[in-house]
Amino acid sequence: MNFKVFASSEGNVWKYVFTKEDMVAESVLYRYNTFYDRTVICCSVMSGCPVGCTFCGTGSKFVRNLTSQEIVEQLDTVLEDKGLIKDINEKCKKLQFMFMSMGEPMLNWDEVEKAIIILNKKYPNADLLLSTVGINNDNTINKIIKLSKKIEKIGLQFSIHKSTDEERNKLIPFKNKLDLKHIRDLGIYPHVRLALENGKPVLCEKSFMMNAREAEEVIALARQKGLLLAEAIWTRYMPFSKTIRDVVESGVIGKVRMLSANLGYAVDWKERLVKPELGGGALLDLGVYCLNFALMYFDGEISDIKTACVKNEFGVDMQET
Repeated sequence: MNFKVFASSEGNVWKYVFTKEDMVAESVLYRYNTFYDRTVICCSVMSGCPVGCTFCGTGSKFVRNLTSQEIVEQLDTVLEDKGLIKDINEKCKKLQFMFMSMGEPMLNWDEVEKAIIILNKKYPNADLLLSTVGINNDNTINKIIKLSKKIEKIGLQFSIHKSTDEERNKLIPFKNKLDLKHIRDLGIYPHVRLALENGKPVLCEKSFMMNAREAEEVIALARQKGLLLAEAIWTRYMPFSKTIRDVVESGVIGKVRMLSANLGYAVDWKERLVKPELGGGALLDLGVYCLNFALMYFDGEISDIKTACVKNEFGVDMQET
């Protein structure tokens, strides 16, 4: 392929435009500090794209799928051009190849899969990250999951952009895509299990799981594997949390016998928070902070729970006591 390079004024981003008689594609190289600290290359998997995301400069004109060789050649060419191809795999602290420039990886999966296998052999230190709108094709999704079990460097990220399907459809008009509920169901319990089964520690964003059964299963699996599994409760790691614990444990305020915690926001207009299929509700989204706050300063297991809530028309708890 022929190529031209366009550099940013800051000197840390380079766009590579590749051409043949019947196609055009692009890759973008990002340097963070030095190439050996972190290097990211976003490559194309198609010439053009049929998805037609309104925020994407590619537009909606589709020319053709790229072959696995053409995908790999983009990355090889970029690294060769910068004199990095001989040692970047061994020396780079964080090397990432992202399939997210032109094209939708799930619509060209057979060729993308071949490219991933080739790239993993050539650059085993590189993360291989797929960015997708989430094409509604269970067969392809299962193939991605199957390959990720063999190649641990594979990552999958969904382009969400909006919190409701109605708003998201305006940005991403492609009809044959997964709705948010389906993406959510793919992303919590099955992916946590998949990571643990493959020896990966997991930091999971709330809602941690959708029910107690799922939570108990992944906790048991993490213990069996000897792996970290934690909910991403950022307040646990604020410096002031340790200050509070030191005060409580010192006894300077006496023995703590009761804690009252309140947290509330006016968020009833957010669809993600008011529908059960999206993991909404006061307890799962906000109440976890109060519960974790209490668990940080009171030792022992919870012995008894008494609760009451006010539900909306979808059966979601909008207020929890």
